Amino acid sequence: MVYSVEAERKTILQNDEIAKQLLKVIATRHLEGKSLIVTKAMLLDDIAAAITIHRKLSRMIRIGLIEKKFIGTDFRRKYLVPTKLYLDYLKFNSITGK
Repeated sequence: MVYSVEAERKTILQNDEIAKQLLKVIATRHLEGKSLIVTKAMLLDDIAAAITIHRKLSRMIRIGLIEKKFIGTDFRRKYLVPTKLYLDYLKFNSITGK
């Protein structure tokens, strides 16, 4: 079986409602200048259970939709931020109305 990152991204962006909700929260918070750390994202229990969120975050990092970054001078915390790939996807879909 051949692994396709593109196919996995497409599946998530079209069919995975939990991942789409998480991506929306992560992107919105980041664009507002209030990026989430992983432990705060795990508390989004209105979206899913903590273990499900952790699994979805790991998958989205692996396929390049989000990444963990240091922001500012606090090098103890890594923040979840959308990648350029995901931000371009959002921009394209807002233009095309999808």
